[in-house]
This record gives sequence, C-alpha cells and structure tokens, in this order.
Amino acid sequence: MNIILVPFGSSGDIPPFIGIGRALQKRGHQVTVIVHTHFEPLVRRVGLACCAVGEAEQYDSAASNPDLWHPRKGLHVVARLGEEMIRPTYDLVSDLCVADQTVVVAAGLAFGARIAVEKHRLRLATVHLQPSCFRSVFDANGFRPTRQCSSRSTLGCRRKYQTPIVSWAKRSPSIGITTHFERTGLPGSIGGKENSRRPPT
Repeated sequence: MNIILVPFGSSGDIPPFIGIGRALQKRGHQVTVIVHTHFEPLVRRVGLACCAVGEAEQYDSAASNPDLWHPRKGLHVVARLGEEMIRPTYDLVSDLCVADQTVVVAAGLAFGARIAVEKHRLRLATVHLQPSCFRSVFDANGFRPTRQCSSRSTLGCRRKYQTPIVSWAKRSPSIGITTHFERTGLPGSIGGKENSRRPPT
C-alpha cells in the first residue's frame, strides 16, 4: 500500500507518527511523511521518505509566541499555523496519492490532508494524540468553559460545553476551512447536511 502520514503539531506529535511509519515500512508498505520543514531532518534521519511544507520561520514564530500557552489564545496560534499548511499539504497528498492503493494516516487537525481525502475519495485513518480531541461529558478538556454535569443535564452539557477541539476548529473563522473546501469544488459545509461525502473504509 501507499501510506501517507500527516502529523500536525510540535515535537510531541511527530515521533508517534514516525513509529507508525517505521512499522508500516517494515511490513513492506511505501511510506511518505508530510511534516513541517522544522521536522524534516528528524524524519529523514530514521530513513522515511519525507515531504516538507512551510517555512522554518513560521514554526519558530508560533513556538515563541507567548499566547501559545494561554488556555484560549493558544488555539488561535495553532490555527494560524495550521491554516498556512492546508493548501501545500492538500497539494502534496493529491500528488502522492494513487487511486485504490493509498491510505492517509492523519492527525485530526491536518485539514489539508483531510480535504484531499474527501476530494480524491481516499481511505483515511485518524490518529488522535490529545484527549482534547475527544468529546467528554463528565471530564471535559479545558479549551472551553466547562461545568459539572448531572445525569439529567448530560445532553445539554454536551451541546454547550463539551465540544471537541476538532469541531471547534471546523467552525473557527481563523482557519477558514470552508474556503479551502470550496476551492477544491467540494461542498462548503464540513460535517453538515450539505456534505454527505464520506471516504471509503
């Protein structure tokens, strides 16, 4: 199989994908990792094929931004970096994919890869490394206002307070995912009624 790995994040997010890539490579699969330029030397050092996106200055600017560690502003710092990577990542996945032979293994916030999956009808495996990517009714992540939920108010709490980070990112105007979707000719609503497309499993 042609495996395209697309992690997203910082130093803690890349090594798990490298481990997946090396295991798949040992099983005879063709593996390519798409990472930010900052992590290209690491990927090449372990012997995996690598395609880099972005400029070193982009990552350094985000990593040194004090807002990155703010409980709410930090998401917007990540969003800006992610938005800059959507189009080049989409283009690389589009160039690397082979019909009926490709599986994309991507982080939840690797939106460029996920849009390419929708466009080219590729197989997708999502790797979540952070608890904040999951919906939790009783022990929510700290990215949104939370409160304790009784059994009677579980549904209401889920709707108002327990939105997972991926859903937040889809709606965030700072990322502009809908714009990128529309540029590829796909429906502009992600996860909504207008977008009924699903990648094959």
